[in-house]
Amino acid sequence: VLDSNTKYLFSKSVGLLSPNASESAYAFHNVLDYAQQGTIYRLRLGKIMWIHHDKFFREACATVHAFADKFIKKALNIRNNKNSLQDEKSEGVRKQYIFLNELTQDCNDPVMLSDQIINMLLAARDTTAGLLSFIFYTLARRPEVWQKLRTEVVEGWEEPMTYEALQRMTYLRYVIQETLRLFPPIATNSRMANKDVAIPYGGGPDGNSPLFLKKNNVVTYSTYVMHRRKELFGVDADDFKPDRWEKLRPGWEYLPFNRGPRICPGQRFAITEAGYTTARLVKHFARIENRDPTEFREQLTLSLTLNNGVRVAMATA
Repeated sequence: VLDSNTKYLFSKSVGLLSPNASESAYAFHNVLDYAQQGTIYRLRLGKIMWIHHDKFFREACATVHAFADKFIKKALNIRNNKNSLQDEKSEGVRKQYIFLNELTQDCNDPVMLSDQIINMLLAARDTTAGLLSFIFYTLARRPEVWQKLRTEVVEGWEEPMTYEALQRMTYLRYVIQETLRLFPPIATNSRMANKDVAIPYGGGPDGNSPLFLKKNNVVTYSTYVMHRRKELFGVDADDFKPDRWEKLRPGWEYLPFNRGPRICPGQRFAITEAGYTTARLVKHFARIENRDPTEFREQLTLSLTLNNGVRVAMATA
């Protein structure tokens, strides 16, 4: 996921899965992990995060920013070099879509660009990787779901695979939606009031009365808990049942990517990436077996992940 996302964002993959992966690729992967662990720790500290002093955390953050700044400088040079852009257009060659280059068309502040691109890098990497992990974690324990999914994928597969063909795989979409319901990548979230406001529900003994929020008050909510509420998703809310999505049309009770003005901008990209990867593996392998005898145990960093990883065996036909 890190390889594909850096290719999309910067036009150059870090090459972590390459047979000749460099030491710098592994080093960047490790400092990104360390910086992320430190960030979630500081978020948990809240107003007393000032007590957190970690030299290696600050060095890791500096390394991540330096990595992004290298590409930002290049993108801004391209933006400012109008003659170069004109030459590209005149050649009649279709340009490769590079997210950072498109971002510089609306913003030329290096600090803002760095904040935006690193946010995208973190959000796209762990959330999509976590989603894929939970998909195969669950499929390994539900052979009937695997078989139904594989039948659809094999029948609907096209070469080369297209976005339209993926969209026609409805059961694949149901599997992804059900995984996102039970294991939302962002298990908790929060919002701060930018002014005094009264929201219609949440107050009173039963939670059905208005609730006053003073400016700068923070509201924290758990999508993990909300997605498992039986009054919202039925008495079988704790069960993995992709078929429920044939009729299920949820509103604000289903927020794997949030909603409203701050909905995840990479939602379609993440679902497409997860859908293609899942379909590719399901088509290639005929069977999947669970090789992890332990009970489910989550690990919460900036996103929800599996503490033990995904231990499965896959066999070709």
